[in-house]
Amino acid sequence: MLFLTKVPSSYCLLKRSCSCPVIHGVRLYSPNATATASATTISAVGKTPAELLKEKLNHGEIQPDPHQVRVTEALQVVYDSIKTYSPPKPSTGIGKWFSFGKAEKSVDAPKGLYIYGSVGGGKTMLMDMFYDCCAIDRKRRVHFNSFMTDVHSKIHDIKSKHVRDASNSKPQPFDPIKPVAELITEDSWMICFDEFQVTDIADAMILKRLFTYLFNNGVIVVATSNRAPDDLYKNGLQRSNFVPFIGVLKNHCNIVTLDSGVDYRTAALKGESKHYFDKSQGDANASMDKLFKVLCSQENDMIRPKTFTHFGRNITFAKTCGQVLDSTFEELCDRPLGASDFLQIAQFFHTVLIRDIPQLNLKLKSQTRRFITLIDTLYDSRVRLVVSADVPYKYLFSNEAPDDMHTSDEHRMLMDDLKITKDSTDATSNIFTASVNKSLTEYRSKNMAGEKYSILLPTYNERENLPIIIWLIVKYMQEAKINYEVIVIDDGSPDGTLEVAKQLQKIYGEDRILLRPRAAKLGLGTAYIHGIEHATGDYIIIMDADLSHHPKFIPQFVELQKKGDFDIVSGTRYKGTGGVYGWDFKRKLISRGANFLSQLLLRPNASDLTGSFRLYRKEVLKELISRCTSKGYVFQMEMIVRARQLNYSIGEVPISFVDRVYGQSKLGGSEIIQFAKNLLYLFATT
Repeated sequence: MLFLTKVPSSYCLLKRSCSCPVIHGVRLYSPNATATASATTISAVGKTPAELLKEKLNHGEIQPDPHQVRVTEALQVVYDSIKTYSPPKPSTGIGKWFSFGKAEKSVDAPKGLYIYGSVGGGKTMLMDMFYDCCAIDRKRRVHFNSFMTDVHSKIHDIKSKHVRDASNSKPQPFDPIKPVAELITEDSWMICFDEFQVTDIADAMILKRLFTYLFNNGVIVVATSNRAPDDLYKNGLQRSNFVPFIGVLKNHCNIVTLDSGVDYRTAALKGESKHYFDKSQGDANASMDKLFKVLCSQENDMIRPKTFTHFGRNITFAKTCGQVLDSTFEELCDRPLGASDFLQIAQFFHTVLIRDIPQLNLKLKSQTRRFITLIDTLYDSRVRLVVSADVPYKYLFSNEAPDDMHTSDEHRMLMDDLKITKDSTDATSNIFTASVNKSLTEYRSKNMAGEKYSILLPTYNERENLPIIIWLIVKYMQEAKINYEVIVIDDGSPDGTLEVAKQLQKIYGEDRILLRPRAAKLGLGTAYIHGIEHATGDYIIIMDADLSHHPKFIPQFVELQKKGDFDIVSGTRYKGTGGVYGWDFKRKLISRGANFLSQLLLRPNASDLTGSFRLYRKEVLKELISRCTSKGYVFQMEMIVRARQLNYSIGEVPISFVDRVYGQSKLGGSEIIQFAKNLLYLFATT
């Protein structure tokens, strides 16, 4: 695993700058220690990559490896080309605005380098040597997960500041990717990416546009990866839209492999003191407790919980002391945390203890992926790590003989992420066998038994949004262990939404994705009626397919409904931490005004009458629909009003409503007029 790394004898985890070698005889993890150790003894100043490698070899800091020499030669080519390269100056101030509307010209920049190969071969070490040798100001070295987290944050920020003309009902396309690329270019014209990988559909769908802009701006990319370019996002959802990025990458980066067949990090473990505690070999908890006590003595703080607020969510850890986190596998990997969350942890804590890592298998696939992402993030951020596990690290994954040797594409992706080759002994573990499918089915049935939730997704021209919203729904429902089905009701979309839905059904299964299309756009109310007729769930969840409603709130809906036994749970933008992002002031004012007027006239006993993200008991929704006469967007409003008349209980969950990323809003002048008419009708009849 990634944390099995040689630790320099002069390095310890008490402080990031501490030179104490051990704690009570236990020497601990120092991420990327091989590279770190060498960098601290031989300076890269004034040297080329080839010269620095030669000097390290002469001093015995690294072992001779012809594969590393070949990659260094490729890095030397990039280094030499950079010396004669004049990067474009960033457009700032007045000049930036005067350039608007001019024809864009791509910059003829030198080619970068994409290095791929198995783990432990020295890819990161060589890239870091290259980075240190490059005496330039606008350069950046970053883990790819961290980079994409920053990109999505910039997209969100730019969209929230973008002003749309609310009086204009015509489409107003806006692509935030270009200004994001400009911001990145202004900061750095050479970027070194570590652990370049694509597993998230949200990343996959924007990479071609993002990197095309970056390369056109003259950015030079050097990257390390465990996968060849052609294997990036392999078997991923809607990969056909991602494949063009591979061509863009190859056009701007030379490709070189580093695969010496040696994992220097694992080899360096021999003779080192313990930092991985095997619970089967003694009282690991006592050793971890003792270590944590020593670490706490170095912190000017007390043992207490720590809460992070990240993207509107509170993430609490039960046991921290200063910049030391004492956590468990369950606390870190058995709840919906992602790369951006782990990056927050890595930025705050200099030491992380992880207890009780179980033996991992396919039943824990989501937890395993989080674990891999966590370790990669801590490793790249130079966070010290100590762990305790149920089994020795060599057996962290179960290792029984398979019933057959056929590996599915899904399993292969997991094998790649775990750095396990097809012919290795680890490939024969239970995690990759057909026999585990039975266990997985039993596990799924056990944890998803009981109440079922039918999610209705009316769609019209949502070709780009549908794969992402479906992926997010599946992700959060599986993590919360909620039994569900998604019913896609497409109203004859001319953009091919239905064809995309059919592909998604093949991927996730007909038991999860139900397609109930209609011939034409017949209205939102009738779409719900159509969906309910085919729903097999006990509860109905209605939401938009345009990414305005994030599926991460669904488990909160379910939890609140169970806790309060509510007939309806409604998402609210106007209560607690709820809010709206991506709208201009005028549109926000119209929305607030409409909601205020509705509250004043109808008194619905709900803070967000015009919202459309809700959970209903199935029989309650049927009853409400049978009593509603409105069409379009007002249909949602009337259902809450009728619910008040029938004394149905309503709970509310604060949500973040985000303006659509792809496509155009269907809300126009005709809908606003229809809203006003129906509001007066409801006022007169309720």
